[in-house]
Amino acid sequence: MKLPATNLLLPLLLLLSWLGGGAIEAQAPTSDFAFWLVPSVADCTGGDDVTIDLYLQISPTAPPSTPLQGFTVGVCHDTSLLALVPSSVVMGNWITSLQPCIAPEFLQVSEWGGTTGSAGYTIGTVFSFTGGCTLPVDCHHIATAEYTCAADAPLDSSVVSTCNTLGNPTVLTVVVFGGDPYTPLSEFISGSLPVQCTYPAPGQMELNWTSGAAFDSFEIYCNGVVVATLPGSATSYLHFCDPTVTNCCIVRGNLCGVPIDSEPCCCETELCLELGAVTAVCNSDGSVGVTFEVANLSGLDAHKLFLPGTVDFPGGSATISPTVTIFTPALPGDGSVVATVEFFIDGAAGGALLEMPFALMHKDDSGNLEECCSDVLEVPIPVGCVGVRFIRGDANQDENISIPDAMVILDFLFNGWPVTCVDALDSNDSGNITITDAIKVLCALFCPGTPPPPAPFPDCGTDPTFDFLDCQSLPGCN
Repeated sequence: MKLPATNLLLPLLLLLSWLGGGAIEAQAPTSDFAFWLVPSVADCTGGDDVTIDLYLQISPTAPPSTPLQGFTVGVCHDTSLLALVPSSVVMGNWITSLQPCIAPEFLQVSEWGGTTGSAGYTIGTVFSFTGGCTLPVDCHHIATAEYTCAADAPLDSSVVSTCNTLGNPTVLTVVVFGGDPYTPLSEFISGSLPVQCTYPAPGQMELNWTSGAAFDSFEIYCNGVVVATLPGSATSYLHFCDPTVTNCCIVRGNLCGVPIDSEPCCCETELCLELGAVTAVCNSDGSVGVTFEVANLSGLDAHKLFLPGTVDFPGGSATISPTVTIFTPALPGDGSVVATVEFFIDGAAGGALLEMPFALMHKDDSGNLEECCSDVLEVPIPVGCVGVRFIRGDANQDENISIPDAMVILDFLFNGWPVTCVDALDSNDSGNITITDAIKVLCALFCPGTPPPPAPFPDCGTDPTFDFLDCQSLPGCN
């Protein structure tokens, strides 16, 4: 492919400048290209060797109509802290990414001795003098250089950086596209990602970070487990602490396939909720009814409470229902309101102590649920929870259903008629006694095609569903 004169001239000038002409003056800076320096360790230890990788990141915003044609780069180091190991600069894998050519037509690597500002290495390359060869959008590993540490010191941009002072004539750090040289972004990425830990409310920890580097993504690790993956544009993460364990989190930035970790942030030990009395009683169906009180201290309104569906205990597992409690209105995060939560446990052995994790959930402005606090509830299971047997719909306890049963249900609702087995009045097994239960009995008697009441019916049995209706005795069944 024949290039326009301007596109062909610049690579030739770049080559002539490299071989002995004057340095090319770069145009305006560009944020579409960036050189990153990434060390193998965060700190230098006197006498040890370290490696520092050089990457070239090409942003998706780089104009496709003017592809990259080549680049020159200088990397300087502080000679009081580092010494470049002779002949240690080796190329990365960027050459294999050239398209459609398989190698650049010009590539020169030079190492320079001297004092700080004149010591380091330079790389210059022209992919093709006739055009048609470029590097695609990606992060490319350009080179790795090995250094010997002369003293103990942190590695940062004051120790190693890209520069425009090496060589004679000097080699500028530029990228060439569209027939013109441009100054790319450049940054030293220290071995640790700076992060600030703040605690906006009890039970909350916020991690904040800033970096000029174009990270591909961030991952949040808490106690060694990934809890969130964030885009490269993210600068903060809000973590909700579990008061039952020590929570420490780090931010891991991924830059050109290289993970860069922050120092850990650890949760403060302030409680984000307060538990009140826990009661567990035997229900007539053999299940255990549990109530407990909770005050929300997280600083965020809680809209729901989540419980697990099953909980293991020595010798078996128990079923929990319901698993979701909805707070209407929302449970305020200042602890000013104490909520009572009710649920049922089925299948737990008498005398067992069940440990049930639960979480308070906050609904953000977009309607998404996020955890605002969590804890573990300890529930002692009573001994001897045996279900009371009854016949559903047999309100008058004569072991049959008839019109008098519907009358007893209505008398219970509207006249306060006493009964010893409220569960038997729940003809439709809704968990509540309403006029619908009387209608259910009458329809079972006189409406063709109406299904009979749910179990236990027509024979005596225990209630197979969870509810808070009591049944003290039903003489004909027990």
